[in-house]
Amino acid sequence: VHPSPRSAEYGFFGCRHFSKANDFLRSRGIQEIDW
Repeated sequence: VHPSPRSAEYGFFGCRHFSKANDFLRSRGIQEIDW
């Protein structure tokens, strides 16, 4: 689901989804994603 423009009001940009995903991949020896 694509985030709506209102998502910024609900913390989408501050939640670090992408950083957390890369941390998860790194911890398993998998190459990070260049978002």
